[in-house]
Amino acid sequence: NILDGTIHFLEQQTGIVAERHPGGQYVMDNSYRRRIDAMQYVISHDDGQKTTDLSKADVVLVGVSRTSKTPTCFYLANRGIRAANIPLVPHAPLPVGLEDFRGLVVGLTIDPHTLLEIRRSRVGMMLPGRSIV
Repeated sequence: NILDGTIHFLEQQTGIVAERHPGGQYVMDNSYRRRIDAMQYVISHDDGQKTTDLSKADVVLVGVSRTSKTPTCFYLANRGIRAANIPLVPHAPLPVGLEDFRGLVVGLTIDPHTLLEIRRSRVGMMLPGRSIV
């Protein structure tokens, strides 16, 4: 086994004998299945997709673009929480399905100056060589 030397070294340094159960960190129990289900839910309900099907969400995150809705949803999914995220667009109506959702809705905010800097940086990456003022 390619890791035998490393495992032996770690055993010597820590004084703890390793349990040799290949694949032991990948226990496929109910918790694992819940996390996978939550990840699939996040992917199919990212950025305002399938807003008419929010009934299975544990939480819905709303906010303007660049408030870290997607990363937060994946963080929650890794803990087995089904999260959808819906962008809020100024002067646009709320997406169909959001007003009917009876679960937890959490609004994410961001400092306007920080948001402006993030957006400038993103535009700069898309248009190399152009300075954005």
